[in-house]
Amino acid sequence: MIWRILGTLAGLALLVIGIPLMVSPIPLGLMVIFVAVVILVASNPLAASLLKAARKRYPWLNRFLRKAEDVLPEELAAPLDATEDKSDLDSAQPQTSAKLGPPMRRIDIPRRRR
Repeated sequence: MIWRILGTLAGLALLVIGIPLMVSPIPLGLMVIFVAVVILVASNPLAASLLKAARKRYPWLNRFLRKAEDVLPEELAAPLDATEDKSDLDSAQPQTSAKLGPPMRRIDIPRRRR
């Protein structure tokens, strides 16, 4: 219980520090916010459920976090992997155009001569 409280406080502190750092010329704030999100997700179930909902709603965030999981160490990638919705992955088979009907035929339209 104490680790959960400490993790939540550390994550919130890093989040508060990272927000003003986003306007700096070096994107240090984004890295600090990313670490804060990982710490919050690992220590707080409410943050994990909020991140899961955000990953469902924003596909770009889901793709970013999926790429981050590939390069992060296992200890940091595990909390992020737990928030991923396994039911609809981007790697699923693309929809075929059979539902749209046959493709349009190309017809030759005579051009005007100048």
